[in-house]
Amino acid sequence: MQKDSKTTQALRDEVNQLKKKIIYYEKILERSKKKQESCTENQEKYRSLFDNAIDAVLVMTADHFVECNQKTEELFGCNKEQFIKKGLLDFSPKIQPDGQTSAEAALKYIGSAFSGEPQFVNWQFIRADGLPFYCEMSLTSITLKGELYIQAIVRDVSLRVEAERALYERNLQYESLFRNSMLGIWRMEFKNPVLVDQKPSQIAQKMLDEGYFSECNEALLRMYNAASKEELSIADIHLFGTNKKEALEYFEIFAANNFSTALLETQGRDRNGNEKSFRFSYSGYVEKNKLQWVWGIQLDLSEQKMLEKQFLQSQKMEAIGMLAGGIAHDFNNLLTVINGYSDLITSKISIDSPVFKNVLSIRKAGEKAANLTSQLLAFSRKQVLQPKIVVLNEIIEKMMKMVERLIGETISVEAELDPDLGRIKVDPVKIEQIIMNLSVNARDAMPKGGKLIFKTQNFTIDKPFADQHSGAKTGKYVQLSVSDTGMGMSEKTIANIFDPFFTTKDKATNTGLGLSTIYGIVKQSNGYITVESSTEQGARFNIYLPRVEETINLEDEGMIFKTGAEIEGHETILLVEDAENVREVICESLEGCGYKIIEAEDGEDALRKVTLSKEKIDLVLTDVVMPKMDGQVFILRLKPILPDVKVIFMSGYTQDALMKKGEIEQGIDFIQKPFNLIDLARRIRMVLDKKGT
Repeated sequence: MQKDSKTTQALRDEVNQLKKKIIYYEKILERSKKKQESCTENQEKYRSLFDNAIDAVLVMTADHFVECNQKTEELFGCNKEQFIKKGLLDFSPKIQPDGQTSAEAALKYIGSAFSGEPQFVNWQFIRADGLPFYCEMSLTSITLKGELYIQAIVRDVSLRVEAERALYERNLQYESLFRNSMLGIWRMEFKNPVLVDQKPSQIAQKMLDEGYFSECNEALLRMYNAASKEELSIADIHLFGTNKKEALEYFEIFAANNFSTALLETQGRDRNGNEKSFRFSYSGYVEKNKLQWVWGIQLDLSEQKMLEKQFLQSQKMEAIGMLAGGIAHDFNNLLTVINGYSDLITSKISIDSPVFKNVLSIRKAGEKAANLTSQLLAFSRKQVLQPKIVVLNEIIEKMMKMVERLIGETISVEAELDPDLGRIKVDPVKIEQIIMNLSVNARDAMPKGGKLIFKTQNFTIDKPFADQHSGAKTGKYVQLSVSDTGMGMSEKTIANIFDPFFTTKDKATNTGLGLSTIYGIVKQSNGYITVESSTEQGARFNIYLPRVEETINLEDEGMIFKTGAEIEGHETILLVEDAENVREVICESLEGCGYKIIEAEDGEDALRKVTLSKEKIDLVLTDVVMPKMDGQVFILRLKPILPDVKVIFMSGYTQDALMKKGEIEQGIDFIQKPFNLIDLARRIRMVLDKKGT
């Protein structure tokens, strides 16, 4: 019985143990099921995240892709089937923007990622359609099913890169504009931002007191002759005006005009104290009710103002020159009559006659007036030049003794002459006149004695020199410098030095035409003249005359000096002159020398008389400027009729009818009014005795 009981109990224990195992396995199965369900759910979540990620997610081996998400297809422009089995280099250019080859860079970055070092790189890819795009890419190693892979997350940053590039290019453009602009550009800041809730006058005062240059470009430094931004930053801000009062006025306008200005002009000074003219405008930046800074631009008008001043001076000189030339032309005809009849009268009366002295006084006054008209013509650049090829040194050397006698013993004369000096084509008589006038001018500037220096050298006027000296033309020149150690001149005097009738000397004894005559001769000779001087520092005149390659003509072109019977003749002369009184005095004088004269009042009248005349006409003496037909046209019409006739032109000035740039054309005989009747007779005899026409 007990045995059965034990057996039954053992069976019951086994059943209970079995039940416990069943329950345990059921729990294991339950857990396994839940874990599997959880894993499936996680896989679905991962797939969902993988597929719907905003960045491209790729799984790759060392040489090809094995998986990619939907964003990858969109980003690379191809489907998954086209993408898988291809590698990183299939979608990369050969060279990356940083200069690395894609192959070398990929090998380096992928190798580091496989070694357990995550990589974060900038990369350029190429879409399937060939368009490039920029991205940020992270590379990390992952293990899938026991295999090691690289997971790449690719984010498209093309828009940001393009924006950064555009910003960089704009900054480069700004930097280039700022650094290379011809305009001065500056930025003004303040020790403390300026409150804008104040009266404009208070704001202006604050700007003046606390403003300073915080930034400026090279053009602004040049305008103020400043060596650096630091030098300019410590300068008073009222450099924008000639004084603080003007600067305050402009700042007040700026504050009242919503912190901006229209174009304004002002006079200023550079760091060396030189006066400058500026045009400027500026605008401010206001934040949190405070003026933070001001940007400004300004233009240096100094050279423009100087050119405007020179242009006005040139116009004034031209107007005066035209007036002077016209007056001289008419006056020379009158002087020809006055001086001519004076000569005729003195030749017919005895020196003991009571009227001889009076006539002689008339003649001297006529000569003085003739000299005055000559100076007027020189200034107006309407005098007649008879240029020759000369070496300036030779003219100066010939005149040295005369200059020494002229200026006196208290002034020493020195000559520094370049032995290799080039040749020039000028009227040597006019150059002598320049040397004499400058010597007299220097003598008067050194009443207590001093030194007068003549210096010559070859000189080339280049573009920078021409740009700085209005009227100068580039080319090769001979430079004549005449300097003294006298009292010098002020800026005001220099500004008017070449004006006709301007003089600092006694106006009762000085016409003020000496330097204006020099100016006219130099200009008419295609040269250029400058003056350097300051009070008590002497003066220096620099004359630039064009160099020429022509050789010197050794033939003596001078007039053979003839007197008495040698100036008489018996030939027939056709006299063509529209001014009746001039015609009469010339006619009477030449008839007194034995010549037969046919008179004509203009070119047309002369042609008629040539046609009707039975006399052989040996020489034509004709005025240049006449009504109906001028002298040059008349001679052109006459030559077919009288091809061998000899011609002498005469005029007060020719208005370029006979000349090229004020120079008598080669081969033309000319005599300048007013002339001495004896000189006219000599010229006629010389031309008649000359071979050829």
